[in-house]
Amino acid sequence: MSQDHSFTVEQIEQYRNEGFIVVERLFDADDMARVDATIQQMTDQALGGDDFSKILELEPQPVDGKRVPRRIFNPYDQHETFRALAHDSRLLDKIESLIGGDFNLQHFGGPRPLIPNVGKYASLYELQSQAKAQMK
Repeated sequence: MSQDHSFTVEQIEQYRNEGFIVVERLFDADDMARVDATIQQMTDQALGGDDFSKILELEPQPVDGKRVPRRIFNPYDQHETFRALAHDSRLLDKIESLIGGDFNLQHFGGPRPLIPNVGKYASLYELQSQAKAQMK
């Protein structure tokens, strides 16, 4: 029998009262290492081709001398690593405990996320760097 990763009654109550729950380290260091390796692999393959604009968007300026992705288009469709995270019980159990089992995960190409406590827009590279620093 698999482990239940649902929110506790107290967390659900907080969500209902406050409208949010902070989930720290939903995915572990091994999961994040797989994501990082996948992003690097996809970036290398995209840059080795003729037209990477259908696969990813790069940061306008190199970071540490390297071209880094700002956004990967349709990551779920492009690589099993992203599909595995989207179907992971650690994520799905939590969502289901809040809103029930009839839901559909979607993504969009909206604005870049804000870095918490800094108030500026973050690139994918910046968010990865922060996540790696927090894991140390």
